[in-house]
Amino acid sequence: MKRIAMSVAIIALCSGIAGSVVYGSGNPAQDLNAEPVPGNPHRYLLAIRFASIETVTARTALPAESLGTRHRRIIIPKNEWRYDADSGVLTVDRDIDSSSFIVRAEGRYRTPLRIILPEKKSPKKIKLAVQGRIGKPGADYIHDRKRNEIELASCVTGDEKFMLQYESDRGVTSIGSISASDLTRELLAYFGWPVDGNTRAVDGRGARFVLKQGGLRSVWLVQLLPVKNGYCGRDIRTGFAWDPSKGELSLSEAVDLSRYSVYIHGEE
Repeated sequence: MKRIAMSVAIIALCSGIAGSVVYGSGNPAQDLNAEPVPGNPHRYLLAIRFASIETVTARTALPAESLGTRHRRIIIPKNEWRYDADSGVLTVDRDIDSSSFIVRAEGRYRTPLRIILPEKKSPKKIKLAVQGRIGKPGADYIHDRKRNEIELASCVTGDEKFMLQYESDRGVTSIGSISASDLTRELLAYFGWPVDGNTRAVDGRGARFVLKQGGLRSVWLVQLLPVKNGYCGRDIRTGFAWDPSKGELSLSEAVDLSRYSVYIHGEE
């Protein structure tokens, strides 16, 4: 399961982005973005319960890099972090600028996957997609009120492609490992995410686009959204250029506009 960069516009309040890395031994390790705990600058919540953690890193966020911040990946020494498996809280001793860096844990999840809920209240409107299909309550996911977590019964290895969404007093939270290349138009609509692009083409090739409204200082992700049912979209992370003075996106590879619309994400 490859690491992904989910769009802030599509997932407005994303608690975690799950993925995997491969160490030199060739053994895959599962990794997850850690969410800063409000009011506690050294504490982070790992929304998926880990069995063990091997490495903790801080890396520059895509939005910061799109504005010119140099890419960095900092390995936090093991004597500078602690993981509480019961609460899912990761404590990091050093100061980290959460506006520019993402803290990420690498290790092995407990399986079947267990999603830790940050609030004691029962979540509302739980939705799950796993391996390209819509999950069923009781079969694919179970809300464990006693442990205050959601067990994803169908995610038995932790490497499945999934997305969990639920509502709470904090708003809508989405946690998972799905990217645009795993999402059909039907699944986009199921989660209530945009199904149409926010740009229009300004050439005949489908290689130059402008926003339908508003403007951006930088662009850090381009997504191709399917215009019809039955096939998936696509993430584009390289091979594009954004001209903020013109408000124009240029793609090195033209888009088939009969199959996709273009949604761009960046910093205003």
